[in-house]
Amino acid sequence: MPVLIGMRCLQAIGSSAVISVGAGSLADMYEVHERGQKVGLSSSLSAHLRPILLIIFQCLLINSPILPGRKDS
Repeated sequence: MPVLIGMRCLQAIGSSAVISVGAGSLADMYEVHERGQKVGLSSSLSAHLRPILLIIFQCLLINSPILPGRKDS
């Protein structure tokens, strides 16, 4: 259980960096009157697309022939 908690903390550190860099990039690209709409759209899309992309990625990874220990029949 401590390993699971430690890995979850490591994941949180990595994902928080991605979120802050994304918001900072949008803040640099758009003017002040457009910024709120773009940041809101970005966070909304990421919240809705993240589970779908995670499922697709896991299916591709699980079915990958390069995984160690995988035995093809």
